[in-house]
Amino acid sequence: MRTSVKRYLKENNIETNNCLVRSSRLYEDGPPGNWWFKFDESDLDSYQYFLFCGALGTANKEFVLLRVPTEYLLKNKEKIDVGKNGWTLLYISKDRYCDLRSDDRLKFSQFLEN
Repeated sequence: MRTSVKRYLKENNIETNNCLVRSSRLYEDGPPGNWWFKFDESDLDSYQYFLFCGALGTANKEFVLLRVPTEYLLKNKEKIDVGKNGWTLLYISKDRYCDLRSDDRLKFSQFLEN
C-alpha cells in the first residue's frame, strides 16, 4: 500500500515536508470502517505534522488525509494509547474521525485535508 500512498500524494501535489506520513488500509470494510495508525513516541520530537492517510477502499487508490500538528498530539498525549515500548497507536473511525482506543475519543475531524 505504501506505493499507492506515495503515488497518491505525488499525483495530488500533497506537501510532505516536515511531516511523518503514516498510512492505513480500511479495516472492517463497510460502514463505518476504521484505520490503524502507529508511530513511535520519539517521532513527536522530530516532525511538525503527522499526515495520516486512510484508504477509502480495498484498492488503496483514494485516501482521506488528516494533517495533524504535532503540537495537538503532545497537548493530548494523556488521551492517546502509548504502549510500554513507546509505540503510539491510533484507531481512527472513518465516519467520526476520532480515536476509538481511548474513552476520551480524541477528535481529528478538524484536520481533514481533503
